[in-house]
Amino acid sequence: SIKMKFDLRLTVPMLRFGLPYQGISVISLIKDSISPIYIGMFLGVKFVGYISWAQTTAAYPSLLLMILQRLYLPVYSRFSDQPKKLSNIFEKTVKYTNLIVCPLALFTLIFIKSLTKVFFGEQWLGAIEIFYFFWIANLFVPFSGPSMALLNVKGKSNITFLFALMWMVLTWLFGIIGVKVNSVNGFSFGILMVQFSNIILFYSVKQYIDIKMLPIFLKAWLPGMIIALPIYLIFQDDLKNAIQISLLGILFLSFYIVLIIFADNGLRKDFASLRRKA
Repeated sequence: SIKMKFDLRLTVPMLRFGLPYQGISVISLIKDSISPIYIGMFLGVKFVGYISWAQTTAAYPSLLLMILQRLYLPVYSRFSDQPKKLSNIFEKTVKYTNLIVCPLALFTLIFIKSLTKVFFGEQWLGAIEIFYFFWIANLFVPFSGPSMALLNVKGKSNITFLFALMWMVLTWLFGIIGVKVNSVNGFSFGILMVQFSNIILFYSVKQYIDIKMLPIFLKAWLPGMIIALPIYLIFQDDLKNAIQISLLGILFLSFYIVLIIFADNGLRKDFASLRRKA
């Protein structure tokens, strides 16, 4: 007959990894509760709405990465015992996550007033100043998701848990101090400061793989900035309707794709490889 047996020797290693890994979700929930709880109590419902809108709008460029987050762990796990291949896969991951986020984030940044008026309504224009603080997260998110997954693959779920705990503590600490100093703008600035703690995460990853993240960042974002600046100077964030926004968005994205393919030889090789496989 079939019997169930509890083997402590097998269970303990699983719990050592699984408890911190699952605990991140709980910690993140506590971290994100600062807006509805603390802001709601001390600044009022209006500013809870402003902050929620600003966070959501600023995060739109990174929404596509949420789909990829489900793939990081299983993909990296396949190469966990092959450091060189794992390093190559991780490098390609952060390269393409940056390439995905960059044009969307920059277009949103330079035309946020037009986007707000056309798609959300003028009642949200008061939240744009807050939006700028939260937008900075787009510079870090393309790296942070893959970095957390890599540490988990290396069996360091205790380290990823500590990072999540650190972000929770810093969010509440800087958020509360920010509100005391300068109301909602102080809170937003405090959350901006939390984003820079991601640099510690990136240095932690470099202990396990050989990668230089700054060149990857620059190859994705400099071409975007080169395109964004003249477009902004020409149109001055004064688009009148959805058709204008859509056409200019397509133009921006087209220029960006052409420029990065021209500037990045590795990208051309990747596309050539895809064509051969097709």
